[in-house]
Amino acid sequence: MRLTLITFFSLLCAVNLSIISVITSKRLGFLGLVVILISDLITKKKLHFKNTAIEVIYFWLMFVLSSILGLLISNEINSTVLAIGLTSFNIVLLKLILDSTNNINLNGFYLGWYLASFSLSLLFLYKVLLIVEFDFFKVVFLRKYLLEGAFSINSTFNQIVILIFCNLFILFNSKFSTLKRYLSLFLTTCLFFFIVFSLSRQNLIACLLMFNYLFYKFTNFKFKIYCFVVLVPILTLFVSTKINVEDLSGITTRIDKTVSQVTNTDYTRFQQFSDSFVAGTESPVLGIGLGSYYNYAKSLGYSEHVRVPEAAVNQVVAEHGIIMLIIFLSTISIMYYSIRSNKDIIRLKSEIVLFKSAFVAFFVLLFFNEIHVQTSIWVLYLLFTFLKSHYSRTTL
Repeated sequence: MRLTLITFFSLLCAVNLSIISVITSKRLGFLGLVVILISDLITKKKLHFKNTAIEVIYFWLMFVLSSILGLLISNEINSTVLAIGLTSFNIVLLKLILDSTNNINLNGFYLGWYLASFSLSLLFLYKVLLIVEFDFFKVVFLRKYLLEGAFSINSTFNQIVILIFCNLFILFNSKFSTLKRYLSLFLTTCLFFFIVFSLSRQNLIACLLMFNYLFYKFTNFKFKIYCFVVLVPILTLFVSTKINVEDLSGITTRIDKTVSQVTNTDYTRFQQFSDSFVAGTESPVLGIGLGSYYNYAKSLGYSEHVRVPEAAVNQVVAEHGIIMLIIFLSTISIMYYSIRSNKDIIRLKSEIVLFKSAFVAFFVLLFFNEIHVQTSIWVLYLLFTFLKSHYSRTTL
């Protein structure tokens, strides 16, 4: 039961979906982990660190130090500061709890994973279907309805990429029952369907890269059939809506806008990328200071709606400096190759391929969104290393 709760609340921390009012899955997961830690302290359970995933802890401690120094420069205290602090605390908290877990019966791990993935997927589908009034014929206008409902499209669908991965973990893991795997198949298809028709370009690219990586690296023939029979028709349906249908002109407009932006060297994202690196190289150790990107962009003449860093790479290099960006990208690489180095554990082969595909997808999102609110990659990595270490112990 304890391992089930740890896994359940950890995945809630990794996915930031609104539940009711100010309560999000991320905050609920955080509270759950705090309760578990308090119960451990009350029962005098020994808490300790091991070497597993220590590079994550090390990185975030450096990130916090860089943030504190940056604050002294910029005097800016905003939600970004709180996000970094909460993320860091989440990671340390989860690390302490996982390292204090000596039970190697992983049934609880799989149950917690399934309960979190299933409940979060249903929560998202419920909220989206409320917006489109339970009318599937309106799904092609999904982006329009999301915008009218003040729905945060890109940041929300970042979380759906994570949920797709969580459901794939269930789908291709023999430890889950057939019924659970079929349910995850259904949920994966629905989630991908909504990503396509949200017109969220960054998340569609991330998903396609994840599926493409799995298609070539995963030896399971059923998955290859799934890609052709389910995923390809969804994309075909999306592309076919461009054929002279007046009501679907919003989709064609989105496609045309994407083409014009990519081919235009004056596109704001390209300018942001260039100016951010200039700021990061001029002050390589501290950058311009945490939270200072807005005023920095304002001084360069950016319009108000593009003064927020639209990519983690932009934000890290500008606000923390080029050195922290190198550390940041190096940490991601270390995490990726630490998974690759464990390919000799046969029982973990499917998990290794899945987690590597997730890292590919998340890495793409670093070029489209701020990183400070994305705890997912760190939480999932800690869960993986825990799973890896216990598999290692059981196969010795």
